[in-house]
Amino acid sequence: MATYGYLCPTPKGHCKGTPAKLSAGIEKIGLKKHGSAEEAMSCYSAYLVDVLGAEKLSRREFRLPNDGGIMLLSKPHSFGARLKAGKRGDNMQGSDRGMPRTGKSAVIIST
Repeated sequence: MATYGYLCPTPKGHCKGTPAKLSAGIEKIGLKKHGSAEEAMSCYSAYLVDVLGAEKLSRREFRLPNDGGIMLLSKPHSFGARLKAGKRGDNMQGSDRGMPRTGKSAVIIST
């Protein structure tokens, strides 16, 4: 089963990924995707440091500003929600529209 990328939790105005073509309900949020989980993690890490002003302690650990505590990201290979091929709007197979794939991946989206 082909993978169509990984959803990025970075707000769309700051994400360096490409717009994700998803099902109608999810697509309204305007999420973007990356080619790999590592790319999605790198994008979110850059957002934390450059935009939010977090201090990078390690590859996965960030100290948030104003004593916001420590944020620990998931492991790089499981970062971002993995997408699989979806159906076209007319219920035919072969679409480039992605849908979340089941498995051990999770993403929290802030809008």
